[in-house]
Amino acid sequence: MPEEGRFALLYDIIFGRLLAGVQQKISGMVMKNGCKRIADMGCGTGAQLALLKRLDAIGIDRSPLMLKAAKKKGVECIMGDISSTPFPSSYFDCLIYSFVLHPNTEAKIKEIIEEGKRILKENGCFV
Repeated sequence: MPEEGRFALLYDIIFGRLLAGVQQKISGMVMKNGCKRIADMGCGTGAQLALLKRLDAIGIDRSPLMLKAAKKKGVECIMGDISSTPFPSSYFDCLIYSFVLHPNTEAKIKEIIEEGKRILKENGCFV
């Protein structure tokens, strides 16, 4: 099991208040840019997705426990690797990456970014 999943049940309790302001700003950026179809890459417990419920937003994460917590919020999310997603090319208006790049190697970060470039529409919003 991915290490980050071990604390899924406590994640929102511990980090929720700290991240709420950032998540509100991200939601505002998404709305301001008129994004309709959004992917939360490494969605974790789905807190960011919950703020985007009115839009066509989906999350992807590799942790079953994080996804279980996210689904309790009534958001759409799937299990997967953000460096190799099942989404078609040029599909999303916006991609959100929150706290998912830093634990990876430089090579893995490059794979993640390349995959994002593939699935993001031209002139799409990268947060």
